[in-house]
Amino acid sequence: MRIVFNHEDGKFSLLVADMDNWFAERETIFDAGIVAALHDALYVCKHSGYPMPEWVFEGALKIVRERMTRGVSKGKGPKSNDAKAFKKDHDHFRRWMAVKKLLRAGAPYDKEIFAKAVPLLEAVDAKCSEGTVKRSFHIVEKDMKAPSKARKYYQPLGPTKSALDMKPLLKGVTFGNV
Repeated sequence: MRIVFNHEDGKFSLLVADMDNWFAERETIFDAGIVAALHDALYVCKHSGYPMPEWVFEGALKIVRERMTRGVSKGKGPKSNDAKAFKKDHDHFRRWMAVKKLLRAGAPYDKEIFAKAVPLLEAVDAKCSEGTVKRSFHIVEKDMKAPSKARKYYQPLGPTKSALDMKPLLKGVTFGNV
């Protein structure tokens, strides 16, 4: 089978007598730790229409999971690692949700609201001070006004949360009912 690719560096072709064997070879190479073999397999699937083998899908999930848990560092400081920044933003969001839950239940927005949120957070093993709740609440409130910043509070699906070892938001509270 000849597959012709139009790539930014120009046109190239790949001549493969047996696609199943070609993918099996790439799987062996990827299993040996060579991520480039996975990239080649993904590229061929995308551009040839060849159905994606299960190992390619699972390999891609593995690489994404590793990136999510380790992150990539960009510079120095507490937000330099994207995985650590995501978890920190999740913590801010959880505190914000605790305050929103109280407000939705009819609690007045006064200086006591942040202290009232602390027990809700302790119930999901997210101990923090009243001051921390207040800071987080104001950070998220400000960010929610800008769509590009609000996206950082994305709440992944359960399997992704498990892979990231993320704590639950609050008992009985979802983003949809805040």
